[in-house]
Amino acid sequence: MMQLCKELLGARNNVINDSLSPQEWYNALDIRQEVMLPNYEYDGQDTIEKYIIAVKSEVNDSVDRDYLEVHAGGVETSWMLLHYPDLVRQEMTRKLTATDITDKDMYIWYNGGEAVRRRIPNGYIGNPSNINYEEAISFENSMVNDYVNAISIALKREP
Repeated sequence: MMQLCKELLGARNNVINDSLSPQEWYNALDIRQEVMLPNYEYDGQDTIEKYIIAVKSEVNDSVDRDYLEVHAGGVETSWMLLHYPDLVRQEMTRKLTATDITDKDMYIWYNGGEAVRRRIPNGYIGNPSNINYEEAISFENSMVNDYVNAISIALKREP
């Protein structure tokens, strides 16, 4: 059990000393409160975070599917193909399948490290083969508008 704890938590907290007793190891941990963002809801005060999470929610809620579209899925892959086609291995992308990651699995993504590599070995969350240029353009327009709004709000707060 101790080895499992070290594997899951140790690297994230830079506790890699195998000579520590279980109590010393636990005391050395930088315990963080678990961050759970079910369905990407955000009730904090940070305007920029609110916009970014709202856009991700909009992308995920706009399509009926059994997986999340978080990183390097169809929308982002389509966007990359529009703007940087030489950086996308299209023949490989079209063969990739959707991940089975749901909002209940996102705590893994937030914690990072080895746990992410085990659960998400290919590095994407979504369906990269779901190429849709119209969705990519809509996503880009939403992001630009949201960033402009967030920056405008932030500038108005500056003294």
